[in-house]
Amino acid sequence: MKVYDDMEIIFDHVTMKFGDHAAVKNFSATLNTHGVVGLIGPNAAGKSTLIRMLTTQTKPTDGDILLNGTSVVKHPDSLRGILGYLPQQIPYYPELTV
Repeated sequence: MKVYDDMEIIFDHVTMKFGDHAAVKNFSATLNTHGVVGLIGPNAAGKSTLIRMLTTQTKPTDGDILLNGTSVVKHPDSLRGILGYLPQQIPYYPELTV
């Protein structure tokens, strides 16, 4: 596992549709980070959907997400060892034990 001091995250025209509704539509941004990124916006702006796409929990309908030049859409395992994610609502898995 390679650890990065700096990460570049590129959202390249990312879209996520649920039926006819676009939760995220043609979103593009480049984030250069030293380890921490904050995502702020109003309710229903697509923040959670964007994070779920970045963390490979959901595949975008269109577009690509690059982490240090590698597509996380095409190669999801490339980021799972280096990206930490703690959602506000932690899922409960009763089948897992300590």
